[in-house]
Amino acid sequence: MKLRYIPLWFVLLTSLMACSDSDSNTAFGILERDRVTLLATANEVITAQPIAEGAEVKAGDILVEFNQTKQLATLNMAKALEQQAQMQLTKLLNGERAEDIRAAEANLASAKARAHEAELQLKRAHELVAKSLASQAELDNTIATRDSATAAVEVAHQSLNKLQSGSRIEDIQQAQFALKAAQADVQYKQAQLADMTIRASRDGILDSLPYNIASG
Repeated sequence: MKLRYIPLWFVLLTSLMACSDSDSNTAFGILERDRVTLLATANEVITAQPIAEGAEVKAGDILVEFNQTKQLATLNMAKALEQQAQMQLTKLLNGERAEDIRAAEANLASAKARAHEAELQLKRAHELVAKSLASQAELDNTIATRDSATAAVEVAHQSLNKLQSGSRIEDIQQAQFALKAAQADVQYKQAQLADMTIRASRDGILDSLPYNIASG
């Protein structure tokens, strides 16, 4: 889609030439017009054309506005991702909160308690099997339960260690890169939104508009 307008100096020159018709020494000819063509950057519905064809425009005047609903939603999503990346980086830089560490400590203590109970259950299962009061399948189930409880202790212990030792430098760098990428995406989406409004690049007269405003 294209729209065109003529810089204002052409109109002033042609007006000046019209005032010199009585001068016999004046040579008349055709003055080439300097026509500016602006291209639409998106295939969207036109919502506004504030200036009518043939009217004067100033640099920066809005000539055409497109529907911005989808682009606004895209920009808002990019801003949300930027905020999320900023929060993640802040968390890594500030370290874990004391309440998170206390919760991890409590989780480790609970896992150890379950593992201790599983060991006691396994000991009783061995005794029952020895007395033929329990089957081998029941013993196998008890062993599996003990192994699972032991693994849970190790996981809880690693989680607590990670919280207590703080963030690694590579984790912080990765979060910084993620934030920079999110910020760049926001800037790109903002530029796309700005492109949904076509403005005059300099003073002139609006020559032609491509389409009409969408009805309904």
